[in-house]
Amino acid sequence: MYVIYICTIVDWILGCSLALRCGALNRCRFVVKDGLKYFPLYGFYLTQHGVLYIKRAGKFQENKAQKQLQNMVKANMPMWMVVFPEGTRFNPDLKNVIKSSQEFARQQGVKELDHVLYPRAKATQVCLQELRSYVTCVYDITFGYNKTWDPNTGNRLTAPGMPDFLSGCTSKVHVHISKISVKDIPSDEQGIKMWLYQRFQMKDELLKHFYSFEDQDKASFPGQGHQVSLGLMSTFPSALLFGVSFAVCMTFKEARSIYCKVGAVSLLAGLVWVSVRS
Repeated sequence: MYVIYICTIVDWILGCSLALRCGALNRCRFVVKDGLKYFPLYGFYLTQHGVLYIKRAGKFQENKAQKQLQNMVKANMPMWMVVFPEGTRFNPDLKNVIKSSQEFARQQGVKELDHVLYPRAKATQVCLQELRSYVTCVYDITFGYNKTWDPNTGNRLTAPGMPDFLSGCTSKVHVHISKISVKDIPSDEQGIKMWLYQRFQMKDELLKHFYSFEDQDKASFPGQGHQVSLGLMSTFPSALLFGVSFAVCMTFKEARSIYCKVGAVSLLAGLVWVSVRS
């Protein structure tokens, strides 16, 4: 099980990249916002792949989430459950969201967090309680993107979005991973809430250290790091297959027509299917 703080849409791709390096990409099951199930084509795929859709605050359907997790366990489904407890991406430009998070921390009588938002514990709590006998550990993952700190103003910059990331605006991504045995995590609701807050407090300290470097090219997390390369054959065959298939579809008129019709039918069928499943 992964616990990841989120500051950009790229984070979920990096989570998949980590799983790919472990040969477990097909085991990733995400906890995501309920509205994403209506995203064209992807919503259908994610539903079929065992994604756990959740709603905010009082709209969270705990019984439904519990039942889905129980069914996964009964089916002996290979699983690396990925949870983003904050629910909302950390964006340094959204001062009101950060202030609201810090105000909530004060109300809870705990220290304010500067580089992460106060975590929402409900989805993490349900996952830990239902999967406690099924998973052995939790990986607490923190990403640090270089060139996201302005040394002149002392302000944190917005993490790269998908276009910026793919175009190479961020040349390095640092990953800090902590492994926690499930046996060392509390099992009661209040205990899990406090444990999760403490993990995010540690994330906050890690990011404070990361952003303390004036030269962001030298920024790093504490400790000795090492680079793990991804072999070309991990991604090239699938990219080649997709590229060739798409090129064929776009080259011939009949293929383009079939491609568009299949896409339209798949889109409508997928929306109907996820609506029925929900």
